[in-house]
Amino acid sequence: MKNNGYFISTGDKNGFYTLKQRVFEPRYAQSSSGNWAAVGGEEKEVFFQNLSTDRDEALRKAKEITGYDLSADFDLDEIQRLEAEEYARIRAEKQAQFDATDWSVFQFGKHQGRSVKDVFATDPGYVEWFSGQFANTHRNSLEDQGRAITIQHCIDLVAPVLAERKAKRSSEAQDLVAALGAETVAAVASREEDGFAKSVCSQLLSGSSISDKALNILVEIFAKFEGRRNSKAYKAAYDAIWERISALYDEQGNYKPKAA
Repeated sequence: MKNNGYFISTGDKNGFYTLKQRVFEPRYAQSSSGNWAAVGGEEKEVFFQNLSTDRDEALRKAKEITGYDLSADFDLDEIQRLEAEEYARIRAEKQAQFDATDWSVFQFGKHQGRSVKDVFATDPGYVEWFSGQFANTHRNSLEDQGRAITIQHCIDLVAPVLAERKAKRSSEAQDLVAALGAETVAAVASREEDGFAKSVCSQLLSGSSISDKALNILVEIFAKFEGRRNSKAYKAAYDAIWERISALYDEQGNYKPKAA
């Protein structure tokens, strides 16, 4: 090639005249005899550097670098103008598509194409999970904005369920406090030193639920207040506490609110 494959192009954003070179990259293969030989290849464009936003300056720099007089038969301003018009057209099309989309229908995920209400009736756990994705949606693009709208539909559906669940947990915590002994729970929660019992009692007083394992340990701790383990006083207190707690649940272990 008379110019050794060098040519002037533009960068990805068409903001600069750039210097590039077309090079042939051969491919090699090993024969049965163990020798390597070229078996074809492909031409690639290699980026060298940005030159300038001014055409004359770009041509001067290109000659200085390569030693060849290169041409640049295009205008950056015109490319940028045409691209701006194209981007505006694309944005308008995307906006029209966004406005025509029913975002109360999942546009993504395993339930794509189904309405939020329909999914809530058959897979409420998914809708609840999706409602918690709001913090991960930054709404930078139209797609993100649509996703945020869908999430809001999910939030509106699960809000009453979550409120009922929270109220039930709070009621269960209050009943457990009464079964354990309200005065004792309050005394343990107000201890100066931190510890397991204080943490669990504080959770109950705040209306939060606790695990079965935590409850079992707490009952043992409270029973020890009446006597050392395996003593008559301990066993009597242990059985009495569990009798009061057991009355709060049905045979399947489900909590039974007093109002029920």
